[in-house]
Amino acid sequence: MKMRIIKQSISLSVVAATMLVLALATTQPVQAQTYSVIHTFSGDKDGAAPFPGFTIDKSGTLYGAARGGPSGRGVAYKLSNSGGGWLLTPLYSFTKSDDGSGPNAALVFGPDGALYGTNVLGGGGSCVDGGGNPGCGTVFRLAPGPNRPTTALSPWVETVVYRFQGGSDGLYPEGAVVFDKDGNLYGTTSYGGYQGGYCAGYGCGTIYKLTSSGGGNYAESVLYSFTNGTDGSYPLGAPVLDQLGNLYGTAANGGQLGNCNSETCGVVWKLSPSDGNWMESVIHYFNGDDGFGSQTGLIFDNSGNLYGSTMGGGPGGAGVVFELSPSGDNWDYNMLHSFPGQWYQGPDQSKLLRDKDGNLYGTIPTGGLYTFGEVYKLTKTDTGWDYSTVYAFKGGSDGALPYGDLVFDKDGNLYGTAVQGGLHDYPNGYGVAFKIAL
Repeated sequence: MKMRIIKQSISLSVVAATMLVLALATTQPVQAQTYSVIHTFSGDKDGAAPFPGFTIDKSGTLYGAARGGPSGRGVAYKLSNSGGGWLLTPLYSFTKSDDGSGPNAALVFGPDGALYGTNVLGGGGSCVDGGGNPGCGTVFRLAPGPNRPTTALSPWVETVVYRFQGGSDGLYPEGAVVFDKDGNLYGTTSYGGYQGGYCAGYGCGTIYKLTSSGGGNYAESVLYSFTNGTDGSYPLGAPVLDQLGNLYGTAANGGQLGNCNSETCGVVWKLSPSDGNWMESVIHYFNGDDGFGSQTGLIFDNSGNLYGSTMGGGPGGAGVVFELSPSGDNWDYNMLHSFPGQWYQGPDQSKLLRDKDGNLYGTIPTGGLYTFGEVYKLTKTDTGWDYSTVYAFKGGSDGALPYGDLVFDKDGNLYGTAVQGGLHDYPNGYGVAFKIAL
């Protein structure tokens, strides 16, 4: 089965020539007063191209994954602050086709304290992507070994929670998983499920649940299969749960026709438990003028409002940040910011991050002052939302192409990753991990 991954991320080779010119032309020092590189990836045991971004524990240790590494299939790692410096420790290198490859989303702590994540490829099944890479993807668990590690470099143990087979059960899980209060996992696959939606002939995506049966065993059930109709298609980001157990997320395509390059524009969906089944409803249809092609996970605020972003559309043409507010049985849409046309690509799959004052932070993978992406802030005011650039990447040792999720530490410092740049393999680089002291 020959397949392509639907993720519409920018081809890294597209910007290589531009990086060479601009990186050499912008050799002024990194904005050291706020921005610092805490790790430069080498492409070896520490990995390369850290797309997923970070998860942080109570001690301030950062956990992430990178797509590249010794095997070329990906590495999971942690970054610890050791008295003024940062130490990267590889936790696991994906080396065999049956354990998965290509971690694409942030790792998540489960109720058992272990880390859970997804691999887009590997694991088995009959899938082969457009690059010839086998496997339909996995959900995995990472934890220290049963015996206390003898050294800090002892690898963790990986357990495959589920291997997608590429049919009605789904394939290519690109988003992170989320846990409910009972310890069940939920996620999405960008393909698979219903076969009649003309989604490359492989199904238009699923929302799945993994139920624990004890002893590390999980059973998968498909809660919903997208049809590429008004319900949407290609759900790429992680779902989010409300307090009543309803799931929310986005689908990059499907929905209704609009000003979206002659294609459907995507939706924001809700999935609700109902008498032992699950019912999908659309709470917003994108029309292009208000954005299209949303690949992001959503976040809630304390009032039950949802926030997300789109890759394209809006008045500026390069994506928007939006808010959806519950209003009776409906949801009111509010565009918080429209990215201007000089941005090559709007927000990708990374979620927004909200601070205690209600301000929002996010990343643009390309564009900005130096064209290599930026970290931005949307500040809530009495009259709306003000946009400001927190940091614009220059494409050299400071990094380029920030894709992953941002996190705060307890002191309000901001952490993230950029998939190119750094000191190795100049000018492209293998990526960096960064800190911004706000």
